[in-house]
Amino acid sequence: MTKAQILKKEILSQYRSVRQFAIDMQIPYSTLVTALERGIDGMAYGTVIKTVSYTHLRAHETGA
Repeated sequence: MTKAQILKKEILSQYRSVRQFAIDMQIPYSTLVTALERGIDGMAYGTVIKTVSYTHLRAHETGA
């Protein structure tokens, strides 16, 4: 399972949709969708940390 798949699975286990998660995080939906489709490796470090903390994952659990 890729980092993006782990993150998406966790998001959907806690939120109704990826869009709702993006709204709650106050980041553009397109930014999150792109990261989940293409991988989180290209995502800004601060955004990755913020995303992981919102889902209560630890960065090492996603391999970030």
